[in-house]
Amino acid sequence: MAAPGAPAGSSPDARALAGGSAWVFLGSMLEGALRLIATWYLSGALGAERFGVYSYAVTVATLASLAAPFGADSGILYFGARWAQAQDRARRKGYLLTGLGLVMVTGPTLSLSLAALGWSGRLWQDKPGVPEAVVLIAPAVGVMALLIYLTWAIRSARDMRWSTLVFQVVVPATLLVGSCAALRLGLGLRGVIVAFTLANALALLLAAWGAWRHFGGLLRDRAVRAVYEPRVLLAYALPQGIPGVIYRLNLWMDIMMLLWLGTAEQVGVYRVAVGLVAMVIFPVGAVNTMFSPQVTQLYHAGELARLDALLKVATRWLIILVTPFYLVVVLEHRLILSAFAPEYMASASAVLILMAGQAVHAVCAPANRLLPMSGRSMLDMGLSLAAVALNLTLNYLLIPHFGGVGAAISGASTFTVWGVSRVIAAWLLVGCHPFTLRLGLLLGGAVGLGAGGLWLAPTGAPLWHVGVSTVALLAFGAWALTVGRTAEDAALVRSGWERLRRLLGLAERA
Repeated sequence: MAAPGAPAGSSPDARALAGGSAWVFLGSMLEGALRLIATWYLSGALGAERFGVYSYAVTVATLASLAAPFGADSGILYFGARWAQAQDRARRKGYLLTGLGLVMVTGPTLSLSLAALGWSGRLWQDKPGVPEAVVLIAPAVGVMALLIYLTWAIRSARDMRWSTLVFQVVVPATLLVGSCAALRLGLGLRGVIVAFTLANALALLLAAWGAWRHFGGLLRDRAVRAVYEPRVLLAYALPQGIPGVIYRLNLWMDIMMLLWLGTAEQVGVYRVAVGLVAMVIFPVGAVNTMFSPQVTQLYHAGELARLDALLKVATRWLIILVTPFYLVVVLEHRLILSAFAPEYMASASAVLILMAGQAVHAVCAPANRLLPMSGRSMLDMGLSLAAVALNLTLNYLLIPHFGGVGAAISGASTFTVWGVSRVIAAWLLVGCHPFTLRLGLLLGGAVGLGAGGLWLAPTGAPLWHVGVSTVALLAFGAWALTVGRTAEDAALVRSGWERLRRLLGLAERA
């Protein structure tokens, strides 16, 4: 539903959003499936304790790699789209090289620092296997930092196909194959960690090739003298990079603190719950990835009515896309967990709690991009720091008494408060919000079906559970078609269907 006064030309914005998001959405689905398969395989092959050590090491390395660019990844997404829109080749070249140089220094530095910390063993004296795992995974930090920067540079050129393939398909697919090979060869946990590093290294090579396709001509063109403005880039990137790291820190704070306040075995059990919930988190990035550069372009062009209309479209589409996945996980979480080793069934309650927090996150996610992508990165950083303080406090208070359930309560509460506060701030400062009557009806239907399904099938035969879930999915599909579809959606669906028919060669035969 478009905002009042939104121009009729908002349809091209929606088509651009749909075109890029479709690729990221498909990639997210495949990534989620591959990572869930990897979680299932490794949790069983390694056992809860060693799987907990692996999960902790990957979490530490990933957080370090996200911190390494100092926000240059977000900076190149923001300024890359901005200077492309302004056709300022000199600044685009200078900003690309500035960010690249920064990451090539900070990434290896953090790798060496993490390896030294692992060698010292001071933080993990009473945690067997953790120091060695941290040392082994340290080289991945520099690789991942550069991979993240190049992927975001490609996305600034709005090439969602290649960035999706590299970042969301190659990494998990190669990790799964490499982990299976390592365990088959008897290399154990060490081999799995090496496979993790090699998977990211292969993706880095592909990302470098993709980035060269987009920017090689610009970088080789001596007639374009690069304009270097590191202070401008860092003034945006530093406060913007912190919320990005804090988002992941909030997402994984429970894993970090579970190891500190508990055991590696608790981490392993809880990590299965997080992996299951991640199946519904990945699609959220599909819409957000394409939406972010459009926010920058529309905001700096002064097209706030178009931005408000597009925000409402993005949020509505996101809810329609992810609700079926939420319903499946909520209604069938015990059936899914039964495929894992018996000790992982203990994470069932944590799954439901985490799903509640991530449901709020999904509703708020598109609007949460308004503050950083409109240049208000300092405010975004302040709200992020408040969120991490809340998360730390709740984890510290709840984990000793409730274990993984306490960690889940902390995470869900943090994401709820953080997401809502950023929506309110964006509404007040940018003048855009995602809420419409149509969205409210969709959310009401989704919540009602989920609660009703849990009430009808709390326990019982798997066949009964599947039947209830099938009815819930069909009912939501009918509800979405009734209250969630607009004339613009129908036109986009017809356009996409015709494109698919041409691709398959069916249109010519008709």
